[in-house]
Amino acid sequence: MKLFGNKKRPAAVKREKETQDAPLLREEAQEEEESKLQPRTRAVCLLLCAICLFACAVLMCFLLINQSAEVNAIPPEDPKELAYVVNVLPPSTENVPEQLEAPESQYGSNRLNFLIIGIDDATDLSNLIMLASVDLHTKDVALISIPRETYISGNFKYPALFNVYKEAEGGDHGIKAVREKVKEMIGFWPDYYFVLNTKSVNGLLELTGNIDFDVPEEPAYSELAGGRQSINGAKAVKLLNYRNDFYEITTEPARLQRQFLQTLLTILLQDGEHIDENARAIAAFADTDLSSDDLAFLGHLLQGMDMKAIYSRALPGEVVEAGGAYFYQVDPNEAAVMLNESFNPLDEDLTIYDLNFRQLAGASGEGEYAAYGFGNGKNNTTDNDDNDDGGNEPEQTEATEETEPTEVTEEPGTEPPDDPETP
Repeated sequence: MKLFGNKKRPAAVKREKETQDAPLLREEAQEEEESKLQPRTRAVCLLLCAICLFACAVLMCFLLINQSAEVNAIPPEDPKELAYVVNVLPPSTENVPEQLEAPESQYGSNRLNFLIIGIDDATDLSNLIMLASVDLHTKDVALISIPRETYISGNFKYPALFNVYKEAEGGDHGIKAVREKVKEMIGFWPDYYFVLNTKSVNGLLELTGNIDFDVPEEPAYSELAGGRQSINGAKAVKLLNYRNDFYEITTEPARLQRQFLQTLLTILLQDGEHIDENARAIAAFADTDLSSDDLAFLGHLLQGMDMKAIYSRALPGEVVEAGGAYFYQVDPNEAAVMLNESFNPLDEDLTIYDLNFRQLAGASGEGEYAAYGFGNGKNNTTDNDDNDDGGNEPEQTEATEETEPTEVTEEPGTEPPDDPETP
């Protein structure tokens, strides 16, 4: 019996040992399970940390940008600062009363451009087209003539610049048409305009008094005789216009027109005591979009300046024949150089592709009005040579005392639009 009892004891011991080891086994299993979850938990924690860091970085950048914008912002209550923020310096205020503000450029530039249009009241032809530039900071002044016979694109019976005002029926429509045509050619808008007609020229000569001026014998483009003479209002009107029988295309009349205006402006600017009074008078009798304060500011800014010493030129070019008539064809390459030097108000230089001075197509005109020019060409002439054959274009005869230019026969449907299309 004892022997059998000894055989059963090891089994009991084994069960007792398993009972004692059970908690340890469960703990080891739990630790093993926890060890399996650690990599996943670690990845989640790393992802959460990365998201937090990214959010902090974005918030910091936003705060810095907002702070920088607040520091550099122009206060809204001081709008005058906005007029000269495009790569320019503030206008000079030397000799200018504090209550006067500088005229503003359409391009936010120091450089102002003024289109001067001389109108013959008897014919409605614009016999004088000039562009004047004034740098409000440096006080540099420049003046160029765009020859009146300049060859132009567009739906015109006679494609010369002097005819634009008349074909648009004069008045406000005519001024608008001339401004748009000049803008199309030079690549930017003149900021202001000033019309020289019988009323304004007589008014200016009343302010200056008679002006002694040398009138050359040749070219005899005006009705004035040659020689030095005292120019009053009536003579000044003749000097700035052309005889009806003068057909020669030359830039010499434009040079004389500039010289006379430079002399007139010099006299006005040297009369420092009456600048404000003269500005009010000019604004009252002249057709211009310059106010009396604008004129007064410019008068004080340029007070005492000798305008006869400023840069003064005509746009370079040559005479060409088209449709049996002669025109002045502006050289776009040389014009771009001239405009960039003294007139361009834009941030970048003008190129020939920004300009639109109409050019003849081919080596010779052969009488064709070709649809050809520089720029986007939206307003280039679209004449139908096959159907029209230049029939609506006036033929110009040789310049003699007995001959007159052929009258234009107005065909149905050839009247110019009241409101020319904006370039």
